Amino acid sequence: MEKAIPFQYQFSSVECYFQNSLAPLIERAGNSKVIFLTDENLYRIYKEDLQAYPIITISPGEETKQQPTADQVISELLKIGANRDDLLVGFGGGVVTDLAGYVASIYKRGMRLGLIPTSLLAMVDAAIGGKNGVNHGLYKNMAGTINQPSFILFNIDYLKSLPHDEWVNGFAEIIKHACIGDEAMFQLLEEHEIAYWKSHPDHLAALIERNARFKLEVTVADEKERGIRKWLNFGHTIGHSIENRYSLPHGKAISIGMMAAAKLSVALEGLDSQFPDRLKKLLFSYALPVHFAADHNSLIELMAADKKMTSKGIDFVLLKAPGNPTIRNISLKELTEFLKKYFQ
Repeated sequence: MEKAIPFQYQFSSVECYFQNSLAPLIERAGNSKVIFLTDENLYRIYKEDLQAYPIITISPGEETKQQPTADQVISELLKIGANRDDLLVGFGGGVVTDLAGYVASIYKRGMRLGLIPTSLLAMVDAAIGGKNGVNHGLYKNMAGTINQPSFILFNIDYLKSLPHDEWVNGFAEIIKHACIGDEAMFQLLEEHEIAYWKSHPDHLAALIERNARFKLEVTVADEKERGIRKWLNFGHTIGHSIENRYSLPHGKAISIGMMAAAKLSVALEGLDSQFPDRLKKLLFSYALPVHFAADHNSLIELMAADKKMTSKGIDFVLLKAPGNPTIRNISLKELTEFLKKYFQ
């Protein structure tokens, strides 16, 4: 088994494996049961790999990420006879890894957790940092916990079955990381497109590890999101509202949110006025949208219930410069005026 790379959080260590097979990690469970949580589509593709273990399947899609689904998974764990020292492995994209982390944190007040992300978005973002939870209607992640897995396995072989739209989704989060913390990666992304990364697996693996390490290091430094972890929300405040109101895929909604945040950064933080055009060109090259005909009032309504809302306004991630993010509290009135003009 390849050597694990440990990332030490305050109360736990997450061991990360890059480019590994599935079998050796199962040995970590010892004599305890290994139970896989996945979605029905992935189960059909990887049934032979998983059939030796108890499997819990859920319906695919963001609409599945609700409390009734978590209750369903808990019922299945009870049928299997799962105990706290058994290992629940979330095998899938962000919906699966979020649900696995959430259920593992509350089932019998906590059971062991491992994650095997199978989408690009999950590999570079969703499976990392311990945040998990379920949506409540149109409101994202209104119930959840921070629960670190004992391991995360990154294996790009699982991306072979990924639809093209999911590659697009994943690159939105990679571009976000480049905006807030890695200008050199921004330049690297400008030199290529998705087809290049698909056809150069070694370079893709290095890019995924670079992004995973970036998010791991940020979340290790600020696990509870009191400071720099908030930077990871760049593009997400507006993006989540668009995603939920209009059922856009996560990455595409975040892309629109990043573009709006870049424009707002020019006005409020003195960001170089040429950067939004540079970002727009990059997003276009990765087939990501930069604008959407949205009702600004409906977006404000959702943002008012955002977890980042304070008594004065909403904590918004902006850029002073590429790789230099900042957090600015913006009143809903000021934000409404901006969105009214931006989404007209």
